[in-house]
Amino acid sequence: MARINLLPWRAERRKQREREFYMMLVATAVAAVFVFFCASYWMGMRIDNQNERNTYLDQQIKLLEKDIEKIQNLEKVRSQLLARKEIIEDLQSNRSQMVHLFDQLSKSIPDGTRLTSLKQNGDKLTLEGVAESSTRVATYMRALENSPYLGKADLAKIESKEGAPGADAKMPYVFSLTVTTKKTAEAEAQTSGAGTAASSAANGSDKPSAEKPADLGEQLNNAASKLTSKPRRRASARRGEEAMSFFDDLRNLDRNNVGNWPKSIKGFFAFLIVAVILFLGWWFQISVQQEDLDRAEQKEIGLRADFVKKAGPGGQSCCL
Repeated sequence: MARINLLPWRAERRKQREREFYMMLVATAVAAVFVFFCASYWMGMRIDNQNERNTYLDQQIKLLEKDIEKIQNLEKVRSQLLARKEIIEDLQSNRSQMVHLFDQLSKSIPDGTRLTSLKQNGDKLTLEGVAESSTRVATYMRALENSPYLGKADLAKIESKEGAPGADAKMPYVFSLTVTTKKTAEAEAQTSGAGTAASSAANGSDKPSAEKPADLGEQLNNAASKLTSKPRRRASARRGEEAMSFFDDLRNLDRNNVGNWPKSIKGFFAFLIVAVILFLGWWFQISVQQEDLDRAEQKEIGLRADFVKKAGPGGQSCCL
């Protein structure tokens, strides 16, 4: 006796396939959400790391500003000490200047000349006195200029007081001289040397280039392209047929028979759900985090430039 299965097994199988399809969509959506949260967490970690770098650079800049302030104070103290040192050295080098000066004044003054006043202002020495004639004054000026401790002598005035009341009858000429004094350390010798460098250039003769052989690789590529042109055309035609078949299946979908949809259609909807979830996550969350990260990175660039500017050429080694 023949047995006939009257149970609606086709409907049950269709419902089972529908459940499997919906479960696949849910699993795909959960995987897409998981990927989105992982990407968001990774972007958050990058932003936190960048903010920590910026905070570190900001702290280092503040410490550097304190060090710069201390260095400036030390530079001021150093300048003051150097100024005092120069004054002391100048006084030390000119200790015997007055002794030599008076010795030279007494040795260089000729007969018939007498000094009545001597004033010093820095390295300028003003001499006033009387002489028998202008020739005596000229002789005195030459003697002063020949002295190793005195420089050029300039005649400020010379005037004859002969016959005037209170004037010296033997020395009627009144004169005034301005003499530049020399420091005792000006006799130091200075030496300088010059060196010459010789350079030679060697010119080598260019070797004649050998004749270029025939390009065998290009010939092989041309032959291979001819051999593979036909399979490529067949593959492109096959892909076009598959695309047309996919669009035909998409147009002829039966909404009441979801379980019997082709696998390509089911994969397409799964991919569509993943793409929509990831796009929305990127639009509303990842893009905002990316903008925050870009701002933090631009801030780091500015902090680095500020640090290097304040620290000098060697400041880059202190940065991250």
